[in-house]
Amino acid sequence: MGEERMEGGLMATSTESLLCDKDEDSGGRHVTAAVLFTTAAAVSGSISFGCAMSFSSAAKGGIQEDLGLSVAEYSVFGSILTFGATIGALFSGIITGLVGRKPVLCISQLFFIIGWLAIASAKTVWMLDFGRLCCGIAIGLLSYTIPVYIAEVTPKTIRGGCIFANQLFAMFFVPESPRWLAKIGREKEFENSLQFLRGKDADISKEKAEIIDLIEALDKVTKSKSLDLFQKRYRYSLTVGIGLMLLQQLTGSAGIGFYASTIFEKSDFSVSFGSTALALVLIPKACLGLFLVDKWGRRPLLMVSATGACLSCLLLAVSFTLQAFELLKEITPSMAFVGVMGFMTTFALGFGGLPWIIMSEIFPMNIKVRAGSVAAFANWSTSWVITYAFNFLLEWSSAGTFYIFAGACGASILFVWSIVPETNGKTLEEIQASSILK
Repeated sequence: MGEERMEGGLMATSTESLLCDKDEDSGGRHVTAAVLFTTAAAVSGSISFGCAMSFSSAAKGGIQEDLGLSVAEYSVFGSILTFGATIGALFSGIITGLVGRKPVLCISQLFFIIGWLAIASAKTVWMLDFGRLCCGIAIGLLSYTIPVYIAEVTPKTIRGGCIFANQLFAMFFVPESPRWLAKIGREKEFENSLQFLRGKDADISKEKAEIIDLIEALDKVTKSKSLDLFQKRYRYSLTVGIGLMLLQQLTGSAGIGFYASTIFEKSDFSVSFGSTALALVLIPKACLGLFLVDKWGRRPLLMVSATGACLSCLLLAVSFTLQAFELLKEITPSMAFVGVMGFMTTFALGFGGLPWIIMSEIFPMNIKVRAGSVAAFANWSTSWVITYAFNFLLEWSSAGTFYIFAGACGASILFVWSIVPETNGKTLEEIQASSILK
């Protein structure tokens, strides 16, 4: 017990010192072309991510007709993406910790290429499922690695917002994460990477010292082992990280996104119009979140997002309830359409991406690999259950399904309000110090 207090005191002293005598802008922490390029290259994986996850909705009718798939078989096809993501997430932290962030981002793109080629040429069910499984593995690798990489290479002023570019070739030219290089003792490469990101004329001495001080402080406390995750000092960050990951999926986001066309069909709304309208708002709704995340902060945006998603699920539930009683037949299809559009828009505004950003920010470097893998595994395994069960839930009770999801959205609001910290405008060293001292 005394030893734990001594270690906590050492950590407190070491990390608190990082927060002292900070200027408003530490030397080279301004936005450079290198930062914009690396951030754009990493985050543009969301394009592959979004295409892989969303096309199953619009393509549902054609795929079922061409290959003669039953509801159960199409549910397997839809959910096997998240099963593959579960596999990718399980190993993403370990691989990222061993070989670095950049190689994993490149590997994920190879899985995407294999997956899309298999889907495009599929003549049998197993080939179709294999291609989607490969895309899922790529998503699992990206979902952990992208937010960690961005958090580690970008300054606090733009860490929450990102821009889009072509990732397939760009990732081969971006630098490795300076924090990972420092953690494994590659000092010269660490300095070169940090200097490249902050600009050749920038003074990186202060930021360099802060990163090294925190890593040394963490190393003095303990070497990372799997059981370290259960230590009291990490309870808060784990609760926040894993809690957000679970709630992100329990709201039904994957089911609604994967099978939006099924919802339109059951509500007697035009599937072609609904799917087209949904596709048209995908990029604008994502861009809106990018602009707001660093302006509003993480907590307000998460609560607004969860509130909007909750109201949208309630609207869907009410529309299907009225449909079941054959009431207001003229407006229930439009209610369902507004509900789906409202959910996808408000969910993407905050809860779609912010849990991954916060997860990448709050885990200390010495447990980031294992904690990140656990959080990502929790997310994608839950998503797999939701996406497989979604069609069966709709057959059981369409209204009941969305009442359940509305309840999960309500729980998300309470969770964010009561426990999630605000990380906007803070360096990783400041965030990790405060979470350790909490």
